[in-house]
Amino acid sequence: MATGQIDTSGQVVGKATPIPPDCKKAQAPFSDNSWEIWGVNNLFLHIPRWTRWFEIHSLKYDEIKKRWFRRMNPDLKKGTYEWSENFRGQPVGDYVGGLAKMGCPVYMQKAWPQIPGSKPYPLKEVLDRFPRQYFTNTISWMIGLAIYEGFQEISIYGVDMAVGTEYMHQRPSCEYFIGIAEGMGIKIYIPDEADLLKCRFLYGFGETEKSKWDKKIQQMVSSMEQRKANAEQQFELSKTQINQYVGALMAVKEVNKIWG
Repeated sequence: MATGQIDTSGQVVGKATPIPPDCKKAQAPFSDNSWEIWGVNNLFLHIPRWTRWFEIHSLKYDEIKKRWFRRMNPDLKKGTYEWSENFRGQPVGDYVGGLAKMGCPVYMQKAWPQIPGSKPYPLKEVLDRFPRQYFTNTISWMIGLAIYEGFQEISIYGVDMAVGTEYMHQRPSCEYFIGIAEGMGIKIYIPDEADLLKCRFLYGFGETEKSKWDKKIQQMVSSMEQRKANAEQQFELSKTQINQYVGALMAVKEVNKIWG
């Protein structure tokens, strides 16, 4: 049975590792060929090795315009999707050209003749294995496939999905599949720096520490708000003084015009 690490940045390194685009790449076992490296999107521009790739978003080629387009979400707050000719600062045509040169399986919604390694993601098989269908991000699809294929070790690098980021809403699904993996006895490694599966205090048992922390934070907020108010007051006073000086200068110049 295969063993592997999963990095949530969109890559699987060696034994099964999904690695996201913002991952701390140096932590992943790129130099250890016993590990598979699974990547996602255009992360191949930033890492030295990979064994499988994932691009599960829709692509289309416009025969009239002779250009590639990728389905993307430019505004998560509005939930609007539109076809785009650019993907993370790269023309989609160049991105597709990069996928064509991967030299490894590229899991997509369908196989594209322009991408030799492309193959359909085994959607039915994975959904049959996980009928709850709680997939909200590519990393969850990667972890699900690693579990389906029997990986016994998964390491996840560079996947934070921290509160306040655009990926925050994807985090529960990712943690759900990590929980399934651990429940099956699969070894999971997540770097200490990652926000996944982290909490600051133990619910209930950490109430005293949490209260102290909340009080400290509130004191810091109050202090910053007071400093901000003082600075704004000083700013308004400075503006008044500037206007006074401007008026005085104009008066002096006018006097000079009349009497100079």
